[in-house]
Amino acid sequence: MRDNKTLYTIISIGLILAFWQVLTLFVSPIIVPSIPSVIEALIDILTTHNLLNMIVITFVRLVIGLSIGIVLGCILGILMGHYQSIYYLLNPIISLFQTLPPVIWVVLALVWFGFNSLPAIFIITLTSLPIITYSIVEAVHNIDSKLIEMSQIYQFSKEKRLKNIVIPSILPFFKSGLKLVIGTGWKIAVMAEVLTTTDGIGGMIRSARLNVQTQYVIAWAIIIVLLYHLSELIINQLLFRKKGSHVKGK
Repeated sequence: MRDNKTLYTIISIGLILAFWQVLTLFVSPIIVPSIPSVIEALIDILTTHNLLNMIVITFVRLVIGLSIGIVLGCILGILMGHYQSIYYLLNPIISLFQTLPPVIWVVLALVWFGFNSLPAIFIITLTSLPIITYSIVEAVHNIDSKLIEMSQIYQFSKEKRLKNIVIPSILPFFKSGLKLVIGTGWKIAVMAEVLTTTDGIGGMIRSARLNVQTQYVIAWAIIIVLLYHLSELIINQLLFRKKGSHVKGK
C-alpha cells in the first residue's frame, strides 16, 4: 500500500508538472512562469541568507501563535467538556472566533496593533483556538463512562486514571485537531503577513507580487507546502510515534 501511495503521488505530481508545462506554451510567463524559472527562484530563496531569515520569521510567529492557541484551547476544551455551564457560557464566544472570516481579524488587528508581528500572531491564535477547543470538548465527551466506572471500582488513583484512560481517549482527537491547526496555521500566518507586514514569507510574496515576479510567488508557495509537510512529520515523530505504548506497558 505504501508503494502504491508513493506511485500515485509521483503520478499526480507528474500530471501537475505536465499541465503546467503545457500552459507555459500558450500563456505569458508573467502569468504562468516556466518550470526552470521557478526552480531558479527556489534556489535563490534557499541560498540567500536574507530570504532564509524570512522563513525563520514566519516560523517563529507561527509557533508563538499556535502555542498560545493550543494551550488556551486545551484548557477551555477540558473545562467546557467537563462543565456544562461553562460550555453554554463560552460556546457562543468560541463559535464567534470560528465563524468570523480571518480578514475581519486582520483589519481589527491592524487597528489594535499596527504593522508588526503582533497581528499575525493574534490571528493565528484566534484561528487555532476554536479548532483545538472543540476537538478537546469532543474528546472529553467521548471518554468511555464504563472505563471511568471500572477505574473507580478498582480504586485507580487520579494519576493512573489520567494516564491509562483520559489521555489515551483524548489523544486521537487532539492529534486530529493539531494536524488541522498546523495546516491552517501556515495559511493564516502567510495571509496575515501579506496584509500586515513587509517581512516573513508573506512579506516576500507581497513584494514579489508588486514586482510582478510570479515565479517567486510560486516558489514561496512550494516552500509553504514543504514546510507544512515537514512540520506535520516532526509533530508525528515527536508526539505520536509511540501512540498507545504507555497503555500497553501497563
